[in-house]
Amino acid sequence: MNRTLHNQPIHWKVATSLIFAAIVFLFWQFAYPAHLAYHEQFQLFLFDTDYFLDRIDEPGGVANYISDFFIQFYYHSWVGAIILAILFVLIQLLTWHILRKQGVKEAYYPLSFLPIIAVWCYMCNENAMLSYPIALICTLLAMIAYLQLKIPRQRIVYVAIVLPLLYWIAGSVHFILTLWMVVYELRITLRNRFLFQGIAIAMTYSLLAFAWPLLSSIFVHYSIGRLMTGLEYYRFCRDFPLTWYVSLLITSLTPILIPLLPEIKKRTKGIIALQIALIVIGGGWYIKSGCDFGKEEAIRYDRLAFRCQWEEIIERAEKKMPSTPQSVTCLNLALGMTGQLSDRMFEFYQNGPIGLIYPFSRNVVSSLCSSEVHYQLGMINAAQQITFEVMASTPNNLQNARCIRRLAETNLVNGQYEVAAKHLRTLQKTIYYKRWANHLMEFLYDETRINNHPIYGRLRLIAQKDDYLYSGNEMTDMLSTLFHQNQKNQLAFDYLMAHLLLTGDLQQVANTLPLIQHTNYKQIPRTYQEALAFVWAQNHTNFDSMPWNVSPNVKQAMTDFVKLYRTSTNNVQNLLKERYGKTYWYYITNRQQP
Repeated sequence: MNRTLHNQPIHWKVATSLIFAAIVFLFWQFAYPAHLAYHEQFQLFLFDTDYFLDRIDEPGGVANYISDFFIQFYYHSWVGAIILAILFVLIQLLTWHILRKQGVKEAYYPLSFLPIIAVWCYMCNENAMLSYPIALICTLLAMIAYLQLKIPRQRIVYVAIVLPLLYWIAGSVHFILTLWMVVYELRITLRNRFLFQGIAIAMTYSLLAFAWPLLSSIFVHYSIGRLMTGLEYYRFCRDFPLTWYVSLLITSLTPILIPLLPEIKKRTKGIIALQIALIVIGGGWYIKSGCDFGKEEAIRYDRLAFRCQWEEIIERAEKKMPSTPQSVTCLNLALGMTGQLSDRMFEFYQNGPIGLIYPFSRNVVSSLCSSEVHYQLGMINAAQQITFEVMASTPNNLQNARCIRRLAETNLVNGQYEVAAKHLRTLQKTIYYKRWANHLMEFLYDETRINNHPIYGRLRLIAQKDDYLYSGNEMTDMLSTLFHQNQKNQLAFDYLMAHLLLTGDLQQVANTLPLIQHTNYKQIPRTYQEALAFVWAQNHTNFDSMPWNVSPNVKQAMTDFVKLYRTSTNNVQNLLKERYGKTYWYYITNRQQP
């Protein structure tokens, strides 16, 4: 049995790794692609010497630079999925090579997937940085090189040279290498009965490992704690998730503990199959536990909104109702930009005013959704301020493509051409934004061309002209002022009415309705009719003297809704949702009071 397995090791091992690579690709391309886009838009790789020197000027800087280089290709999600599939399989193969060098038999090949399963789960966090798996690859390569050295003195010299080099290249994952080398040396010395020699080597390695972060603290402006844990393995250094610690633990222990397992002499194929089954089931469950599909939805909607893909947003919402505040914000914006907000708003889930204009918060996705709404409404300065604050809050003061592009646009609309040119020159040093930046450079100082542009010309026309004090608590007044300033800004009117509807200020809805004569509406939209009918029904038994032009169908539906609402049947709520779940009446009678 063992001989047969030994004669056919390549086929099943290669097949297993290839299947794993395919699964990784399919996951990131179809189940989790928005997280790749999230990383791409929050980094900016520049083909620039200053950028290179700045990135490598800290521990782990080389891994960070390589990470930035790869992440720029996430612009196309399928390329990002291929990159992750290659890196993940590379980590698995390097892990197996280390195990094989330590005498682990091929029957334990499935266990070489344990570290990458843990890393995969960690990478599902939107703030997990690609520099971490790249740093692990550097560490695994250092282990393999160490295994090639047979003379103890050579290994000591190797450690003295490679350990500080690895720390500067990959960061604090050099502790994984140190732990493994300490255990490896102790095993050799115990086997040869040189225990004290092994202890001396272990202490030397450990001291060297801790010495480099301490010495680095003299030359870089980071705390010792950050230098010990790693600078850019996670976007926010003080909030490492549990999955990161689990990945560190499993990656550290796998090359140490698996070589201790006994050789399998019987039922080899059955044990291999059992290992694969356990890894597939357990690993699948663990990876799923690390996924946040709510954030995936929010990031995907935000990216579509940034690219002005309004129809795709609506089509996606029609297939699956959005549930997160950020995705609802993007959906409402898409409805507004396509002229459907006043008719179809309550066909979809609404979570109150927060789903219309999301207030500024520390959540990056939420803030960018809010910036997008302000930008399209013509509140250019508010959009610029939010965007700038998002970029300023980026860890390590790194620039990012999304914010720089938007800042270039807002300054172009505002006529601040020198500032716009500065941002555009930065984007000219990239791969995917260079062409766009070159094109926009042609607009600078060309008033006629800007005014005739379908996007920038519209924004200039509707942009807020007067100074005002921005306050999220006075959104009604700001939207009203925005519309009165330019009554061609129909989106401002739609958002004003939508805000009044979502807050339940029905009397103000009735008072504001006469402004509809300044818009392109030829008749009162259905949602407004439903609100007016609801207002009237509060104090009247019929619609005979109703002053607004509400269709007979809406009046009859309102009458039927009231009758059903006042019944005392057990399933009245289910009936109301089934028959009137896409009406304003159902929203206003079931919304949660603030």
